[in-house]
Amino acid sequence: RGLAFCGLGAALIAALSAVYLGVVIERSRLGRVDALLGAQLDEVEVLALGDSHSLNGFDPTRFAARRAFNFSTGGESYLQTYYKLKALLALNPARLRAVVLPFDLHSFSAYRAGRFEYPGYWARYVDFADLGRQTGDPLGALRHQLHAVAVPFLGDVEAFWGAFRNALKDQIGPTIVAGHYPRAEDFSRRPDRAQRAQARARSHLMGHDPFDPVLAAYFERIVALCRQRALTLVLVRYPVTRAYHAQAARLVDEAALDARAAALLADAGEVFVLDHRARWFDREELFADPDH
Repeated sequence: RGLAFCGLGAALIAALSAVYLGVVIERSRLGRVDALLGAQLDEVEVLALGDSHSLNGFDPTRFAARRAFNFSTGGESYLQTYYKLKALLALNPARLRAVVLPFDLHSFSAYRAGRFEYPGYWARYVDFADLGRQTGDPLGALRHQLHAVAVPFLGDVEAFWGAFRNALKDQIGPTIVAGHYPRAEDFSRRPDRAQRAQARARSHLMGHDPFDPVLAAYFERIVALCRQRALTLVLVRYPVTRAYHAQAARLVDEAALDARAAALLADAGEVFVLDHRARWFDREELFADPDH
């Protein structure tokens, strides 16, 4: 009976994992964008990667002369970006010329250094053995790998059932164009703007090393990849609201942090840094929340 029960449990876990990877992930924005990029990778000339600042702030349809694609994901760290970019470059994209990344106040913050949301998705890209060597935490990397391979649906139950219900109804989600879909919220209409700005800045920076050495090392690996492939690297300080910036400036030394980040570019190839951080301080209606 014990063996039969274990066998039944293993079969159930395997079935749930298969449904999660084949339905939830594939029908999520992550899976749909992967499929879109796979179909047009050899046409892409400008590729945006990174976290939600790139995801929300980079509109590939604005590029008239160059074929652009937004391959960013929410919460994506430089660690994850490195493995994703390395995997894509191994496919030798024919026309890729430039890579666009966020270069923000929170980009090196340790608050996201150990985050691995949607491990079943990231298993497509991350070399877990290399991750263990680079972070000095092989057991942590093994835990991520086991989570991704054995029980990828754990920790994502809400998305699991939501996507499964939508799949049964044949509901896919919003239209995605070149990896991007716009957000329509108007932050200026919210009465709790100051509180939300404080909460966002604190979640990014309070109590965390603002310049995590592991993320800095992975950023340098990204820079090296771009240099080796003669790719132009475009680093963007994406716009934030004045309220968010004021809260962040209380938590970190902005000038010192920017200088430490810039020092990592000493051996870079062709790099451009676009500083739009303060560009729309007085245009809260252009934001969906304090920093998007």
